[in-house]
Amino acid sequence: MELSRYLLQTCLLGAALLWLGRSWISHELGSKIGALYAVYWASAVAFIYVWQGESQAIFYSSDQVEQVRSILSIQRDGVQLTLDAFIGRRYLISVPASWLVDVGVEPLLAYKFLQGVSVLALLAVATNWSRLQGLDLRPWHFLLVAGPSLLLNSVLALRDSVLAAAVATLLFGRSILIKAIGLFVVFGLRPQLGVAIVVGFFLAWLTPRLRRPVTTAVVGVGCYVLGGVVFDIANTFLVRSRDWTTLFLLSQAGIWRLLRSFVGLQFLSVNPDTVNLDFRTLLLLRLVFVDTWLAPLMFVVVVLLFSSSARYSVSGRGTLYAFCVYIGIASQTDFTSSRQSMPFFAVFALLALRDWKASTPSMSQGEHSTRDIGWLRR
Repeated sequence: MELSRYLLQTCLLGAALLWLGRSWISHELGSKIGALYAVYWASAVAFIYVWQGESQAIFYSSDQVEQVRSILSIQRDGVQLTLDAFIGRRYLISVPASWLVDVGVEPLLAYKFLQGVSVLALLAVATNWSRLQGLDLRPWHFLLVAGPSLLLNSVLALRDSVLAAAVATLLFGRSILIKAIGLFVVFGLRPQLGVAIVVGFFLAWLTPRLRRPVTTAVVGVGCYVLGGVVFDIANTFLVRSRDWTTLFLLSQAGIWRLLRSFVGLQFLSVNPDTVNLDFRTLLLLRLVFVDTWLAPLMFVVVVLLFSSSARYSVSGRGTLYAFCVYIGIASQTDFTSSRQSMPFFAVFALLALRDWKASTPSMSQGEHSTRDIGWLRR
């Protein structure tokens, strides 16, 4: 595609994101963040194309090539009414993207636009939920809710931003219908993530009295191993493989792999052939992609501190257990990375901020303070 045409389409779609952000986000600061994001999206998408040209399809991840193939498959063969095609071709993203392609939008740009829409939807859900919880979001909070790693992935033709918005909608949606839509999107794009969330929250609901920090941590490790069992069962019946590896997760190396997922160091446990950057560079990138370790670390500390509180028991422990099940599933492959954890980052941050705020010491005469504690205000 000609550069001028691509840049024109990028500007028009960026303007559409700007309008959507102002329409969806009623929170004053959130609306400003949404506007800044629209400008960032248009600028970053244009920069990538000017820099990479047609090679942008393999920039950062080869998954973008698969997205283009999905559109070509839909336009050539139409929509196939099979479960394999629905999930394998990621119809929940590729079908809307193909509609944009039909009106002249470049295929990868169509996917990137849907990622941008998802970030705005995530911001809308996060700000609405925070207002209902009495949580006054500060500028630095948005660094975790829509952090650097999410911002990077949202200008690529992937599915991570859509999944992040879907998980937030599932857990923070205001109605059963909205939650059901979020769950449907999660299952449609990454079924193992949907299974992990259902199992995690079922276990939190099933064990209401197991709320001590040590017990919560032990159950979390059990959920991690359970995720490996789920993977092995699926592998046995779907792939016909008899190579069960669940016991590895109980080893010292297996437990370290789980702990690394809470501090953004998953690259220490993967096959070196799947990562192009050296160890030092990957470690330094944690300083830029701060949400990859700060959001999960902050969450696990806070949820363990307040896991004994009945008020926050199911939401905090359910999210922790779901994440552990999911990591148990993902750890069976060579592709475990912070990108796989990204759908949880906004949820981690919001739950941690809410529960920490609720821990404000009571004021004199038994009255409870409703103001933010110091570090939340800064």
